[in-house]
Amino acid sequence: RNPENTTMKTSTTQTLTRTLTAAAAFALLASGCDDTPELETLQHARAPADEADEAYLAYALDGAVVDAPQLALAAAVHPAAQGSAIAAITQQIVMAEYGYAYIELVTVTTTPHLLNTSAAAATIPEGLVLFSLSEDVDARACPPAGSTCKQRWDLYLDISDVCELDGAYQLDFTVSCAPGADCSQLDPSFDEFEVPFTLDSENFCDELELECPEYAPSLTACSAACPCVETQGDCDNDDECAPGFSCNHNVGAAYGLPASWDVCLHD
Repeated sequence: RNPENTTMKTSTTQTLTRTLTAAAAFALLASGCDDTPELETLQHARAPADEADEAYLAYALDGAVVDAPQLALAAAVHPAAQGSAIAAITQQIVMAEYGYAYIELVTVTTTPHLLNTSAAAATIPEGLVLFSLSEDVDARACPPAGSTCKQRWDLYLDISDVCELDGAYQLDFTVSCAPGADCSQLDPSFDEFEVPFTLDSENFCDELELECPEYAPSLTACSAACPCVETQGDCDNDDECAPGFSCNHNVGAAYGLPASWDVCLHD
């Protein structure tokens, strides 16, 4: 077996005027506002699950290692292919303030092959601590023999000592027969599935300097399409603030704004 490595790179565009924590910068990324600086990825890279999985079903089950642009990830992701299974990272979340990271991996096998939930092992970079590796309870049930079977895996890591995800990883799965399937169709040579990948990240504990838009003194500065972040206004409701922020009414004077202004503040 010679599976390909999967490489994800997280980086930020760092321009300046207001210093934000990583959580605030993530809120900018999540807002999707055209006025905010473009970030390749910061704390959260999320693929539309169903679209991503169907892309693998359509393009990768022949065993080829392909790029799947449908993943909509900010970094290029190539699934690792081995035997009759493929795998790719579909979600990555880092909560630096709480010292943990979460990585979601999707594997797709051909029934009756099924990856064992109780016999998975993870090799992780030095400095990280493995909290758990488990199968998502919402994994799709395996269809009839010859069809594809999708499983989701949740990898939780303690990053408090290193504040980054850099390094080489490998997840090792054993392969068994799916419940209720015709096990005579199993390939006896396909008894394990190795998923190696490399993550290249920034230090999530560093403060980031990002250029935040300076809004003109009008009552239409914040909107659902272009939400405000910390100490910005004027907002009308929480929907006009970026995720993680709420609209506080008539507090503008405390932030150098008109007293009647409503300002977005961190929850």
